[in-house]
Amino acid sequence: MAQAPTAQERAGLRRIRRRRTVLLVYIAVGLVGVAVLASSRHADRYAMFAFALWLIGAIAPTLTVGLSRCPRCLRRFHGNDSQGNVFARACLNCGLRLDWP
Repeated sequence: MAQAPTAQERAGLRRIRRRRTVLLVYIAVGLVGVAVLASSRHADRYAMFAFALWLIGAIAPTLTVGLSRCPRCLRRFHGNDSQGNVFARACLNCGLRLDWP
């Protein structure tokens, strides 16, 4: 059975959850923006510019989530040497669960 996270580890897990929430909100806002732009009269004019702007803006939250450190093993939470998954529910190195009760 895995040991319960310490207070410091719980704070680190909260930080990872907050970063993931920011990324998911950014993606959702982008999807809503696409829908609004598609219904606009000027969609053909601004679509490529809006997409490029959104894509450039997505770099920071994606890197922030992808490079988050596990508070227990201090390695990348969402990846190891051979794989990465920004939607992982547990550290891919030590198995510390993100949704610890």
